[in-house]
Amino acid sequence: MKKFLFFLLFAAFGATTLAGQNALVIPVENAQWKELHITIAGPQTRFTVICGDTLIGQQTWSKVHLVSTDTNLQVVWSIYQGALRSDETKAWFIPAETTDTILLYDFT
Repeated sequence: MKKFLFFLLFAAFGATTLAGQNALVIPVENAQWKELHITIAGPQTRFTVICGDTLIGQQTWSKVHLVSTDTNLQVVWSIYQGALRSDETKAWFIPAETTDTILLYDFT
């Protein structure tokens, strides 16, 4: 009987902790990733940032830019990289030089 109760409690506890993550969390608003490049000319900071949105094919996409800054973090240049969109299980990207949609993640 004790073994049965132990098994029952273990199974019930295990079922609740194995639920896992339900949603895909990819930032699509005000996100940034920082890169530091060390070159002969000195350090160069680049950011990949999500700022603004655009409408592509009746869907709202977030715009992704590559931004380079000087040592005072003043923007030197900015290049549009593409558009990003995600739902709870998938994420897509459209590069700037094409109209093809690339599936980045699929957690279905």
